[in-house]
Amino acid sequence: MSILKSNFWQLSRVFLPHWGFFDIIGDDIQLYIEIEQTRKIEVISFLYDIKLSNLFFNQYAHFAMLQKNVVEHFVSDLQNISDQGEVYSLSSYKILSQILKNLEQVKENNFRFIIKIKNNNHLDYQNYFQSDWIRP
Repeated sequence: MSILKSNFWQLSRVFLPHWGFFDIIGDDIQLYIEIEQTRKIEVISFLYDIKLSNLFFNQYAHFAMLQKNVVEHFVSDLQNISDQGEVYSLSSYKILSQILKNLEQVKENNFRFIIKIKNNNHLDYQNYFQSDWIRP
C-alpha cells in the first residue's frame, strides 16, 4: 500500500509541478522606464485585478498577458539580430514602445525603457537593453 501511495504522489507531481521549477529554468525579465525630466526609474509590471465576476473572461488579464508576451518577444528578437542598428526597426520594439507610451507614468514626457534580466547564474538583475529617448 505504501508503494502505491508513493507512486501516486510521484505521478501527481507530473501533473501538478512546483512553480519554482519554472523560475529555475527560465530567465526573469524586468522592465523599467526612466523619465527624462526627473531621471526617475520605475519598475513596470503589468498587473490586473482578479475578480470573481471576471473568472471566465477577464479582458484585463488578457491585456496584461499580451503586454508581458510583447516584452518576452522583444527579448527573443534581441537575441536573434546580428546588428544593434536593427533594434529600432523590429516590430516588437515598435509595439512595446507604443504600449509604454500609453502608460500613465509617461504621458507627455520623454522616456526610455530598460530591460534587465536575472538568470540562474546571477543573483541580481543584469542590464540587457536600454533604448534611446522616446518622445510621446
